[in-house]
Amino acid sequence: MEDFRRLKPDMLDHLMGNLPGMVYHCLNDNVLTLLYVSKGSKKVTGYEPQELIDGDMDGYEKLILPEDRAMARETMNRSIENQTGFQITYRIRHKDGSIRWVWEQGIAIPNPEDKTTSLHGVIMDISCARKLEKRLEASIEELEHLNLMKDRFLNFVLHDLQDPVLSFISLSNFLTQNIDSFSKEELVDYLTQIKNSSYRMNLMLGEIYKWAKFERQMANPTTGLIRLDALISDLRQHYRPLLQSKKLTVKLDCPPDAVIHSDVDVLSLLVGVVLSNAIKYSHPGGEVRINLTVKDEQLKFSVSDDGVGIPSSKIQNLFSLKNDYFRSGTNNENGSGMGLVLAKRALKDLGGNIEVESKLGKGSTFTITLPVGAQQHI
Repeated sequence: MEDFRRLKPDMLDHLMGNLPGMVYHCLNDNVLTLLYVSKGSKKVTGYEPQELIDGDMDGYEKLILPEDRAMARETMNRSIENQTGFQITYRIRHKDGSIRWVWEQGIAIPNPEDKTTSLHGVIMDISCARKLEKRLEASIEELEHLNLMKDRFLNFVLHDLQDPVLSFISLSNFLTQNIDSFSKEELVDYLTQIKNSSYRMNLMLGEIYKWAKFERQMANPTTGLIRLDALISDLRQHYRPLLQSKKLTVKLDCPPDAVIHSDVDVLSLLVGVVLSNAIKYSHPGGEVRINLTVKDEQLKFSVSDDGVGIPSSKIQNLFSLKNDYFRSGTNNENGSGMGLVLAKRALKDLGGNIEVESKLGKGSTFTITLPVGAQQHI
């Protein structure tokens, strides 16, 4: 029995040292003077127990970040007043200079002899848990953002498909019931309307497929060296019918040897967003200017037009789901506005950005910037 009693202090110290945190006993004075600290203080604060007790620390409160001290004190004082335990989460400055999140559980113990109060408790480093919590919050926010984009895009597509579908059904029924009463010219007119409705439906379905493909590409990119002059040439060919219908000219300024390491489908879609916007909002007979430069490992791609422009009050939310500014193109072309929102998100993932300068009635310039080694950020 005597041997057991003699070993108890060593056993207790061993037990305290193996707890996942640091056990403490301190005075409830203005600096929280430490009287006892377990060996776990090294992992939590970076300081050995003796450094905290006998060193120049001048109390544990010095480790607590100034912004969190008042909250910690208020919690402790409330515990003393109510004679209950307390739990606090706050930040401390580690010996290596980093900021750590800690969780503390303690209780106030009054000393009736000298009417002082001391605090006993345990402090644990929860920095990893806080990081995981922040990542989870960011993932939830991203998921909510994606769901909002999906809902908004689908609502637009369904709304925009409704008119051509109803027109298609209505004209088809009308023609079926009255086919013998129309002249050839009238039939051609009605069939042209059906063709236009079908064309609009096909555009909408193509838009859905395009963005579904874009999401797949972003999840599993296939990167390689891309010649930018060839990329622009392919896009001009793709948009040739729209350019010709508005009699637009394209002025291109691109170094012949400019290359970027990225996914060609993703990059084509991103550049296509700003190019199609310039075409949509340009006045017939106007000019679209494409400028491309590579400097300091940064690709800068800008598309300018002399079209309708954007009100300055609407620019701030143009790349956000908060955007409430929609207008038809100069030939009554429709759009969901989702292209710019998705482009902004994708460029962020690629380590790039998209910006716009615009004056109402004067035109707009959209500028995409990307690191030349964009695949490193995918």
